[in-house]
Amino acid sequence: MTPEQHQEAKKALAEIEAELNAGDLTPEQRAILETHRTKLSGVLLNPWLPFSWWRRAVMVVLLLLGMLWPLGGSPVWLVA
Repeated sequence: MTPEQHQEAKKALAEIEAELNAGDLTPEQRAILETHRTKLSGVLLNPWLPFSWWRRAVMVVLLLLGMLWPLGGSPVWLVA
């Protein structure tokens, strides 16, 4: 997900929340909006990777260092 898509999803979620708080919905419309709200909330709360490539690279390097730590006897691996 790109930062732009993330912002669009946040905006859509805010609009859905506003509609649900308005209170002038039929039960069917409310159920549909609550389903969409739940799906959007799950997407927004579950970013596995950071947005920028720099942060992704740092995450991969730290992951690799963490996986190699048991193989090294140096305390540098512990700091990494």
